[in-house]
Amino acid sequence: ASHPHFVPFDTMISLAQAASKEVNGAISNDLGQQHHSFQAIQMPGNLLEREGLTPIYAGGNGCAEWACKNGLQVIINRPLSAFTEEGTWRFAEVEFPSGYSNAREALIQRLTPELPTEAERSALSE
Repeated sequence: ASHPHFVPFDTMISLAQAASKEVNGAISNDLGQQHHSFQAIQMPGNLLEREGLTPIYAGGNGCAEWACKNGLQVIINRPLSAFTEEGTWRFAEVEFPSGYSNAREALIQRLTPELPTEAERSALSE
């Protein structure tokens, strides 16, 4: 399945094992498999995007089932929105409390670093 939001999950364990071997050398677990630190898989789960949560026998791709069989945790994202061929869907709307916009802008200002002016950059490079 070639899709910008999809990564073939059934090769992830072997990719994690190969990456671990490249970085750490050959380190095996009790079963003689290459040790890796891959612990969780994340996928959408909502009214429209159910494929990963649905077993293969029921028409899904079986991703959650595969993850559980491989000892991985399953993290669900986008429970209130979905991406489909028709576009993006929102399943809930939230009314922000009064003052939210001002508080958000104040936080962004506080977290945004002040960039040096052109004159300050020129002085630093001399």
